[in-house]
Amino acid sequence: MELIELVELGSAPSPFGVAKLKSAIREHSACLVRGLSISTPDALAELRAAIGLSPFSYVGGNSPRKHFGREIFTVSEYSPTEPISLHNELSYSASWPGFLIFNCSQPASKGGETLIASNQEFTRLLPAALKNLFAAGVVYESTMTERGILGVSWRNVFPEMSREMIDKWCTNAGIQTEWLGDNRLRTRQIRPAFRAVAEGRDLVWFCQADQWHPAALKPELRSTLRNLLPESEFPHNAYLPSGALITDDVIFEIQALFRSIAQEILLQSGELLILNNESIAHGRNSYVGPRRIQVALAGEELSKDPS
Repeated sequence: MELIELVELGSAPSPFGVAKLKSAIREHSACLVRGLSISTPDALAELRAAIGLSPFSYVGGNSPRKHFGREIFTVSEYSPTEPISLHNELSYSASWPGFLIFNCSQPASKGGETLIASNQEFTRLLPAALKNLFAAGVVYESTMTERGILGVSWRNVFPEMSREMIDKWCTNAGIQTEWLGDNRLRTRQIRPAFRAVAEGRDLVWFCQADQWHPAALKPELRSTLRNLLPESEFPHNAYLPSGALITDDVIFEIQALFRSIAQEILLQSGELLILNNESIAHGRNSYVGPRRIQVALAGEELSKDPS
C-alpha cells in the first residue's frame, strides 16, 4: 500500500503553494514536500501557521528532545545505533497532536530512514487474539527521577512546574501521581488501545504498549536494570487494566507486524514529511553520522480557509 503523496513546491510558500499543500494534507495521510528548502525552527513554525495548523504542547511527553520554542522540537534523541519502533505521537495521553511536520536539515551519512505505516492496515492484520487482549485498554506507568538518572527527568516532562502544579495538570489529564522517596514521581494512566480517528470510522490501533513495555529494551540493558530495581519500578512499563502482565511475545509480535508493513523514507536536506498522526505511525532506522531533523507538533484541525 503506497502511503506517500509527493508535493512539489517553489522555494517560498506562495499563496498557491500553501493552498496546494493544504489540499494535499486534507486528502492524504502522509505528504512528502520538496522545494521549500526550510531548515530553521522559525521557518518551520511559520509554515505550520501558514497552512492553518496550530502549535501543540509536548508537556507530559516522555521522549528526550530539545525544545526550540514555538512547539518545535528535535526528534527523539535516542541512541542512533538503535531503531525507534513505529508509534503514534502521544497516543498514551489524553490528547495528542493531529499532525506532525518533520523537517530535515541534515540527513545521516548512512541509514536513519523514517519509517511510516498505516494504523488501519496494522489493525486489519492484527490477530483477533491480540485485539481481544487489548480490548480494555493499556496501563502506562512511568517512574521518573528529578535528575533523569534513569529515563527522563520529571522536570523535563513537566517543565517549569512545581510538584503541586504537576499534580493538578495530571489530575486534569486523567493521570494518577505518586511522589516516592528520593524525589521520584510515578505516574499511572489508563488509555484505550484503539481509537476512532475520524467520525464514522472503525476503531484502529492507537497505542504505545510495545514502546513502554520492558521487552522494548535491549536485553543487556533490561538485565542491568533488573539488577538495580524490580521491573515494576522501571522508568516505563505497560500492562493490562486487570493487572495482568503483557508477555514479551506479544510485544515482539506487535513490533514485527508494524515492521512488515512499514515504508522507508530517506528525507533530504530541506524536505518535509507531514503526517496525520492519528492515521500514520512513524519510527526510524538506526543510523551513522550526524542526523538533524526537527518536528513541529500541530493541532488536529486544518484551517477551513481554502486559501
